[in-house]
Amino acid sequence: SVSERPLHLVFVSMPFGGIEVYWKNLRRRIEGRTDMRSTWISIDWRDRETAPLGRWLPWNWTLHGSLLARSRILKIMEDGPVDALVLNHTIPAMGLWTIRKRVPVFISMDVTPEILEPFADHYQMRRLFGSWSPTSIRDRWLHWVFATAAHVMPWSELVRASLHRTYGVPEEKLTVVRPGI
Repeated sequence: SVSERPLHLVFVSMPFGGIEVYWKNLRRRIEGRTDMRSTWISIDWRDRETAPLGRWLPWNWTLHGSLLARSRILKIMEDGPVDALVLNHTIPAMGLWTIRKRVPVFISMDVTPEILEPFADHYQMRRLFGSWSPTSIRDRWLHWVFATAAHVMPWSELVRASLHRTYGVPEEKLTVVRPGI
């Protein structure tokens, strides 16, 4: 039973910029604890490891990153029970179809796609997609990700409001957790 062993939390990170600093600080605080076991997975956008299903799909970072996270989480779950997944991005959550039915998923968010939209040109989104935009597919997928998450932890009131307004996340599933440790 869970009470006879330390909780096993799996932390999944898509590290870049401020998220990477936050995640390293969190890891430094948690790793030495004896009341829980922590496993840390890092999914880097430059990582060319192929997830099993990824071999047959066209290259797309969201699909690739989510399938890679899924593959690595399943491998950890083969070695024993996992009590919760803590993610710092929505990409790893997108590939957790059946896993999220067995293990609660907590998502920490620094920004939402809605907030990033005015900066799409800086991220070359229009050049990559032209007049066609995957926004409606992405947004439906994100609605599902947030609806099935145990809890979402936005970093700010701005992100909390966006999650509630645009993605329909109920207030009771939102707790602002600022990134300072």
